[in-house]
Amino acid sequence: MASNSDLHALLRQDFRAFVLKVFGTLNPGEEFIDNWHIDAIIWCVIQILAGKTRRQMIAVPPRTLKSMIVSVALPAFILGSDPTRRIFVVSHSLDLAEVHHSAFRKIIESDWYREAFPTMQPDAEKNTALTFRTNQGGERKALSVESKITGQGSHYTILDDPLDASDALNETTGEKTNNWIADVLSSRFNRPDDGVLILVMQRLTINDPVAYLAKLEPWSILSLPAIAAQDVEIPVGSEKVHLFRKGDLLHPKFLTAEFLENRRSVMGISAFSAQYLQAPLPPGGGVIDVSQFQSYQKLPIARDTRFISVDAASGSDSGSYSVFQIWQITNG
Repeated sequence: MASNSDLHALLRQDFRAFVLKVFGTLNPGEEFIDNWHIDAIIWCVIQILAGKTRRQMIAVPPRTLKSMIVSVALPAFILGSDPTRRIFVVSHSLDLAEVHHSAFRKIIESDWYREAFPTMQPDAEKNTALTFRTNQGGERKALSVESKITGQGSHYTILDDPLDASDALNETTGEKTNNWIADVLSSRFNRPDDGVLILVMQRLTINDPVAYLAKLEPWSILSLPAIAAQDVEIPVGSEKVHLFRKGDLLHPKFLTAEFLENRRSVMGISAFSAQYLQAPLPPGGGVIDVSQFQSYQKLPIARDTRFISVDAASGSDSGSYSVFQIWQITNG
């Protein structure tokens, strides 16, 4: 049986073990339903901690532990290892930011955490509901989009659902969010050459922060739909991959086929495709962008017969072509 010192050493060295401990602390009595996608997210974090990744996007469906891993566990792990680090955690609202910060506080105030990371001590006089500071100058600051951060800087910035699903179709809000991230938040690193930016969210629209930021600079992107659209190998560890086969469910024990079909029915295909399949559709709600269709200014010449032959591809993400033929007969 492992001693407390062995357990504490494991928690300091193994981020996955740390995540499991965090889950138990935040969800006492609740079963941890393990799944390979958790290892995929954790592997992204490990690459960040090793200094191999500075720009990481994680696009996964709702309720898949992304916030617990990235916004709660990761800042606690970083500050436990180096209490001088400064971390921004940004959400679409202060209410959500405070929820995540409260969970973070519950972790760092637990007995097991204080025993495992004894050098991480709080600066009690400078802590608030949205800011935690260490006595060595490090901090975790909870922010909302468009917060005023002039004069402040970070080593790590985490964007967790920076755009609310209720604002997904509001082009003005989406554009303001994207511009604030690119023009304001991204310039606040203490050391611009090695600052880390992490974006974790469910996809919302074809112009959401994932789409917008991916155009500006190279990113490492982990995109996990609730149902695989094609065969893909997902890294889950050092020289380890999970083969996510076309049609497979991401988390069969949690995101069941029945649950997903219900969500599709309730949300509609457009919202479901974005949030659960990580494949936003263009305005108009279908794979075909109907806004690009043109109309006649005057009626076309009458024909005897006209028909269209369609040889459709197996799906929008299959990589195959759909072939359309238009035939008509005039004057026999």
